[in-house]
This record gives sequence, C-alpha cells and structure tokens, in this order.
Amino acid sequence: LENRRAGYSDSDAVAHRVNENLWGGRVALQSKISNQAMIYGLISRGYKAGGVNSNSSLSAKDREFGTELMWNFETGLKGTWLESRLNTQISVFYQQRKDIQINSLWFNRVRTVMLVILPITLEMPLKVVTMD
Repeated sequence: LENRRAGYSDSDAVAHRVNENLWGGRVALQSKISNQAMIYGLISRGYKAGGVNSNSSLSAKDREFGTELMWNFETGLKGTWLESRLNTQISVFYQQRKDIQINSLWFNRVRTVMLVILPITLEMPLKVVTMD
C-alpha cells in the first residue's frame, strides 16, 4: 500500500496535484499433482503512478496523465515427462489494463529528444496462451 502525494506547477500554467492510495501485490497457489508435474494459479495487481509531461508543446490539459492499473490472472502446468527427456511449461493468462501509459520519443527542430508519456484510455484485455 502506498499513499502518493505529488504536486507540480510551471510557468505554462500547468498545475497538477494528486493524493491517492495505490496498492499492488500477488497471490499465488501451486499444487504438486505428481512427482513430475505441478499446477499453479496466481492473481496480481500492479500500478504505474501518473504524472505530468514536461513537453510545453502539449496543451496544459494534455500534459497530465493518470495512474495506470493492471490486473493479471494466470494459471498453468509445469512438468517433466518421458523420463525427464521432455520439460513443459504451459500457461494461460489474462490481463486487464486501465489508462495505459505509452512512452514515445520524437525529435524537435533543434534535435532535442523529448520523452512523452501518452495516456491511452484503452481498456482492451490481453489474452495469451504460452507453451515452452
């Protein structure tokens, strides 16, 4: 659990104040189903604090971005088979994100590198199956 308090103001009339409680963590369970295999499951929640872009070419309202949140749900099977000649890791996970922050670089006319974090209000879930 984190209580985040931050403030920012500049000569471009950008004023940003935040006081928010953020929390993250992970709970995982695993069970051995045989001497060669185990199953597992986990739930985790993470965050990336919001803030302010320092690029003055953006409008004042576009310079602020909110906190990114993510939930992750995962389950899988790990094991060795065929007298330990075959090792497997199979997992399925689902991620739900809110207010994704994307870093973007570009060069302005005087060749200064600018880093901008673009707030994306994309709430698209990610569903993945992996196998090793």
